Amino acid sequence: MAAGSAMHQAGARLRRGRAGRAGRAWALAGWLSLLMALVPAAAASAPQLSGTRLLWAGPDASRPASIPGKDYRIEPIQARDAAGAVIGVPAFALDVYLGAPDLGWDSVKLAKLPVVPGTIPAAVRKRISLIYSTDRGWLAVPRGWRPRRVADGMDGTSALLYSASGGFDHGWLSLEVIPVCQVCVWDQTNGFIPAAYKLVGRADGFTQVDPPVRWLVPKPLSLRHPTPCVAELRYRMPGSGMSIRQTVQMIVPKVGYAPSSRSIHVAMPPGDGALARYLARQFLTLTPQPHSCMLGHGTATTASATARAAPR
Repeated sequence: MAAGSAMHQAGARLRRGRAGRAGRAWALAGWLSLLMALVPAAAASAPQLSGTRLLWAGPDASRPASIPGKDYRIEPIQARDAAGAVIGVPAFALDVYLGAPDLGWDSVKLAKLPVVPGTIPAAVRKRISLIYSTDRGWLAVPRGWRPRRVADGMDGTSALLYSASGGFDHGWLSLEVIPVCQVCVWDQTNGFIPAAYKLVGRADGFTQVDPPVRWLVPKPLSLRHPTPCVAELRYRMPGSGMSIRQTVQMIVPKVGYAPSSRSIHVAMPPGDGALARYLARQFLTLTPQPHSCMLGHGTATTASATARAAPR
């Protein structure tokens, strides 16, 4: 059995049941190790006031980059739409090394490559490339940008960081996906998703994690919830010339299944707002998933308590 297939079957088994305390601790450790590959050391160690969440300032350029051919491989492919027509956008398959010789590579099965869902707006077609990987599905990135850090966890957790050709000062995009670990989902969605605490709170031992966040720092320029389980925000870090767009989504595939989550950050120079908006919202188009949180009986929740921008 291929390593990638075994990993996804293991992830599916974990999603169908509840992992024990040791399993949750292992999954949380895996998520944190992947996250630390992206988070700047200063942000990770910065003091936080009770009830606040520090929004991510961006990647640390001093951290080592993933190495092509060793940590990941990229191969040109043809992307097709639902009608089978080739989409006129450069497309690539992204294979990821799983970190050990006995695990090998999580490789894209080109014979089973899914179609690109939805429609790519004409205004951005000439400015993007499409990337497909097993754990992330289709992802649009600005054309000419390159992978800087790529990581996959044994439980299907994954992190991906792209930067502009001129470096992080000219733009960057990050994606983090958590398919299994309930405590990790809470860590990613706390302060953003109104229903997160009620949904993830079913996990055993959940009372040991951080309480709900009340304030976001710095104050977002905008914060909206197009659905109960999607948060879209835009903020600017002090001293930065770029605003950062973030979209956070929680997914409950079926009643009784553990929730999963994903988060994307996009930072681009002023004047690229239309492209940045598309990239930050692509969860809702390129990788369609249920957009509402289902509670105990499959009903969609309504917004209740979400973190607000911290007062100045």
